Amino acid sequence: MEDILIKSINIDNNICDITIKKRLNFVDALSFVQSVVFTIVNEEDQAISYVLKSFLIKKNTIEYYTNIEIKDNKFDEVFDFIDRNNLYNEVINCDGFDIVEYHRLLKAIDDQIEFESQKIIKKSKIDDLIELLIDFVNKIDTDKISNFINKFDKIKNINEEKIIKAIVNTQNKK
Repeated sequence: MEDILIKSINIDNNICDITIKKRLNFVDALSFVQSVVFTIVNEEDQAISYVLKSFLIKKNTIEYYTNIEIKDNKFDEVFDFIDRNNLYNEVINCDGFDIVEYHRLLKAIDDQIEFESQKIIKKSKIDDLIELLIDFVNKIDTDKISNFINKFDKIKNINEEKIIKAIVNTQNKK
């Protein structure tokens, strides 16, 4: 069983033979997933651009599974090229294409996006907590804190004997 398929397709009104990989090796599969996920997930801005997901999956499918080189990095032109020529569907619907493996990649993308989303949510909650603590500390009246600490300083000089004598004296006065 060969791992490469040859298919004739129409690209911009020219019939071209393209090669299509039935499945990706581990390194390419990992790169495919990571490329999609880390292009749409921005941890710094705590944002996920779901709108790009479909486009990136189509683009990566063409780039990783075929010998078609997409040189232009302008999203709109690449998207038009892929859709105008129906390249994505030509690849995933090709006889012999390992659609089961492909669906595993798509699930891995979804799982990784969910994982990254949870990291962003947790980081956001931690950031919110830090902000609340800073706000709390900024609202503390330092004079009251100083008075409170001074009272504890006075208490530390009291020993057990003095406490017992105070209790006994109080009892005797009754």
